[in-house]
Amino acid sequence: PGHTKSQTFHLLVTGNGGKGFEGGREIRCKNTKPMNVISYNVRGLGSGVKWAAIRRMVWKEKIDLLCIQETKTENIDKSVCQALWGDSEVGWELQPATNTAGGLLCLWSEEDFKVHSKVIGSGFILLVGQWLKEAQQVHIVNIYSPCDVQSRRSLWENIK
Repeated sequence: PGHTKSQTFHLLVTGNGGKGFEGGREIRCKNTKPMNVISYNVRGLGSGVKWAAIRRMVWKEKIDLLCIQETKTENIDKSVCQALWGDSEVGWELQPATNTAGGLLCLWSEEDFKVHSKVIGSGFILLVGQWLKEAQQVHIVNIYSPCDVQSRRSLWENIK
């Protein structure tokens, strides 16, 4: 209770036909750097302590892209994103919360990831872009799924 959960995904984005993952385990290829993506349910962004914790996590874990769920915030601007990321070279996309419920935020290093297109729908943010370190196209989806089955099915249909 009162704890937040995060999941770390190391996406090995490789050029020259590298595979990345095989049988659920990461395969390292020469001269590649995994794209470090973290999914984090903050259960409300608030300010102060959580912002500092996110900033420390970004720095410590060398995060390239952060997907935040349950921001419970309707308005987030560039200064908030820079404070969360700890750098002015941050890109972001937001799906605002509705009456302090839900809310999604994606933050990324503009030096490492360039967004070419995006789709923002009810309960998801889809980013299509280029992982610049490997010159490879990637698709990232940040999802906050409803609890009831019918709404969840509808969300997945919208993402397709």
